[in-house]
Amino acid sequence: MGVRRNTIGLVWLVGILLTCVLYATGPDRFLHAGFAFLLHTQFAFQGLIAGFTAGAFEWVRALAIGLFAVFLALGVLALRRGLQARAALVLVTGLFLVLLYPAMGGYYLPASRWSAAFLLACVGALVMTRRLLS
Repeated sequence: MGVRRNTIGLVWLVGILLTCVLYATGPDRFLHAGFAFLLHTQFAFQGLIAGFTAGAFEWVRALAIGLFAVFLALGVLALRRGLQARAALVLVTGLFLVLLYPAMGGYYLPASRWSAAFLLACVGALVMTRRLLS
């Protein structure tokens, strides 16, 4: 049974590409250039991840505040419709303020506190949404 033409063509293509890369870098510097390329790729990837991490932290902070505002608005709507929402409003607001209290004095808060505030506001907003829809 013979080898497919696509496989043979792919082997020739890889061989020609390897020849071009060896000629461009110099056969004696090929490994050095390859390792340098891998190192630069790793640094670029780490920089990209660091940028996403900082951006994600900003998103978590913005979402925590935005979802808390949504929770408050939905809680007020629930109160106006006669639904039980007073205890949830007091409890979630109190916990939210306790989690973010030092930030109000200009202090830096760790990401874990902002993440907890985000989860609290998210759950509160979802509970109020469910309460209003049922």
